[in-house]
Amino acid sequence: MARYSDEFINELKENVDLVDLVSDYLELKKSGNRYKGLCPFHSEKTPSFFVNPDNNFYHCFGCGAGGDAINFVMEIENLTFVESVKMLAERSGMELPDLSNEQRQLYQEREQLFSLNKLAARFYNYLLTETEIGKDALNYLTDRGFKEPEIEEFKLGYAADEWQLLLNFLQKKGFSIDLIKKAGLISEGKKNSHYDKFRNRVIFPIFNNRGEVIAFGGRILETEANYGPKYLNSPETPIFSKKKNLYGLHLAKDSIREKNSCIIMEGYTDVIQAHKKGFKNSIASLGTAFTEEQAKLIHRYAENAYIAYDADTAGNKATLRGLDI
Repeated sequence: MARYSDEFINELKENVDLVDLVSDYLELKKSGNRYKGLCPFHSEKTPSFFVNPDNNFYHCFGCGAGGDAINFVMEIENLTFVESVKMLAERSGMELPDLSNEQRQLYQEREQLFSLNKLAARFYNYLLTETEIGKDALNYLTDRGFKEPEIEEFKLGYAADEWQLLLNFLQKKGFSIDLIKKAGLISEGKKNSHYDKFRNRVIFPIFNNRGEVIAFGGRILETEANYGPKYLNSPETPIFSKKKNLYGLHLAKDSIREKNSCIIMEGYTDVIQAHKKGFKNSIASLGTAFTEEQAKLIHRYAENAYIAYDADTAGNKATLRGLDI
């Protein structure tokens, strides 16, 4: 795959102070002509992560992670190569050269998916908070203790009991059926027809650690228990991988850093209730399967994690699996 020129990439790496960059994520202490700290990519108590300012490279003698500034940003922020270059160029005040057609298309598609999801989340939130359509869903949430502050903080919404309401709205905003389908917001029916994936559900937008909407979870209203599965979630997309993300992390990460610990819960509502009661370091693993990728993500912010899954058979099994990770 074509990339930026070697000349530009080398200039970018030279302009980035790697010690300064890494220090945004972990505490570094000078050790001879290098800097050391606890590795953000694996659990350790004795620092084995070193940054060499002379060649602008980092290396961990514990897990083997290493590379330059671009590698570091890609790994710690879960970004693509192009996104990492863009972030570092903005940090360094460098103007980006033109991308190849292939790279430009991939980058633009991801940006369009972020924009589409952001608009969909706003649409769902509007239906919940400003229309008669969302009245039952709003009552459902308020009856369970979720008031305006929680609804606003977590951008909760409602998907109406209509087949193409979101689809028609997004098309009017200029998004193609192909892109809406790639975002996982519509399903394909007979004769090449399409319909909204989420219908008559309370919507929980899922954000990445940078606060961008990447997916959705939908819970059916209890009054419509026979309408489908209790929870319906977005499929894997170019910007969403269930095993690599954590619900609520964008809101919890500062508290997690401060407390050096997080509370891993099972569901969306568990996290919202916990935040409401002051446990701001609470997050959810997007299901009962806690993954190694999620553990690495947590370790960027804290050394300690407490698993608080539901006290049922599935939750107990998941807790035991999580202890192994």
